Amino acid sequence: MTSVSRIVTKLLKKTSKDYERAIEAFHKALTEHRNPDTLKKLNDAERANKELEQREYFSPKVADEDVKKVMSILRSKSILKQ
Repeated sequence: MTSVSRIVTKLLKKTSKDYERAIEAFHKALTEHRNPDTLKKLNDAERANKELEQREYFSPKVADEDVKKVMSILRSKSILKQ
């Protein structure tokens, strides 16, 4: 395992939601040395990032904000009556 991979692994343990930076660093580590452990950690980080994005996407709070935005746009264009 390369030193970059070890650093990124420790970073993920401290800040569990910083997957995008970790994925970039794992890609850099893989360009230096193609290691199966680093590749597995990259795949795990990508999978966790995807799951996090899906949870945030289906968040009721975000959905309510989006509904309010759409309703205000429709009202401003007189498509939807108040």
